[in-house]
Amino acid sequence: NSEYVLRTTNGGQSWEDVTSTPAPGGAYAGRGFSGLVTTAVRFNPYQQGHAVLMGMDDGKFWQSRDALQTWTWGGQNMPHWGGGNDVTFAGPAGAVLYASFGQQGGYGGIGKSVDGGKTWNIAPESAFPGLGSDKIALGVYALPSNPDKAWAVVGNRLYRSENGGTSWVQALPNVPVSYLAALKNAPATFYVSSSAGVYRTTDGSQFTLLPGSPAGATRLRVDPTSDQRLYVTAWRAGHGGLWKFENNAWTRISNNTMIADVDVDPANSQRLVVATNDHPYHDASYASGVWLSDNAGQSWRQQNEGLAMLRIETIRFNPFKAGELVLGTHGRGFFRGQLTTTTMTTTAARPQPAAGAWAVYPNPAGRGQLTVRGPAAGLVRYSLLDVRGRARLTGSFEASGAPLTLPVGQLSAGVYFLHLEHNGQKTVHRVVIGR
Repeated sequence: NSEYVLRTTNGGQSWEDVTSTPAPGGAYAGRGFSGLVTTAVRFNPYQQGHAVLMGMDDGKFWQSRDALQTWTWGGQNMPHWGGGNDVTFAGPAGAVLYASFGQQGGYGGIGKSVDGGKTWNIAPESAFPGLGSDKIALGVYALPSNPDKAWAVVGNRLYRSENGGTSWVQALPNVPVSYLAALKNAPATFYVSSSAGVYRTTDGSQFTLLPGSPAGATRLRVDPTSDQRLYVTAWRAGHGGLWKFENNAWTRISNNTMIADVDVDPANSQRLVVATNDHPYHDASYASGVWLSDNAGQSWRQQNEGLAMLRIETIRFNPFKAGELVLGTHGRGFFRGQLTTTTMTTTAARPQPAAGAWAVYPNPAGRGQLTVRGPAAGLVRYSLLDVRGRARLTGSFEASGAPLTLPVGQLSAGVYFLHLEHNGQKTVHRVVIGR
């Protein structure tokens, strides 16, 4: 099913979970397979070893208290199903948690726990006035030193509570929003992503749209080493990709619009990691997995070894273990990986490709046509070879974001190999032409 695999050895009289191992205290340890569609990875910054994983359906809230070794589901009063999306930690040792729930527009609410996620209270739908047909809850945030002050996105509207979530009022009317990210050393200042761009507030009441911020902004990440640096993704937006806000100026670091999430190594501000994602029902997936930069986004390299899926929804560095990454895939569960703790430098004289990958797929608008779309601008040379190594199509084009269409309708059915050369880097793509 969408979460685990069950096995029976007696014709269905009893079943066992073959993807998890029971652990003390009602916990489980994974055994290498999960079908969860993930949404978030969050570490409690105030308590080492405490982490939360969130996903769709009944994978909505799993937490570990032993540094990612074993996991327990939900907590007392946590309703089953409905999916989870975000969680924030506040108060002493981060014991006050607010979590957001819901999927596919359905109401899941905002949950609050004051005992570290052991018991929960879920705010009723009536607590959020003015909800429309879309009622899913996304971003959530509370002041670390005063958890009674909280903000939450419900139904793409930003709400504010001054009494610990008992009642909520709209904080940013008439603006579709999604996620929030606060400064580490000035937590009353935080950013809100929206369809119009990125808003900033210094008091949680008055919000200002930052000029030049990317429209369609989605995930946000303040550099944990510097409050002066913010990274923003604009997933599948027209002018999307990865953006940096520093010194009151915006810089587009990557034009790969499939970047869904970003994080910064808390021990090295030069080390960035991005996760790419795409919907599984698209004919061609542009997701290319995980990309790592050791020079603040000037160049990137893929980090996909060991992954069972390249559609990645969320990614985070473990703040308590150098070089450890935890990510969530869009249908294959969560993975953990270890990077080296040393940095790599690049001496390349010319710009490296932005995070992304070449996509080669049939043109859905025209039979007998092959579409090639690249991750960056520049001259591209191509050769389409048959299985005997004979060049059937050759040429070059200037990549500028627009796709190239190759006429292949006159070629015989069979297997071909498309060679692409861009900025000194060569890739080969296997192409099957049928009739």
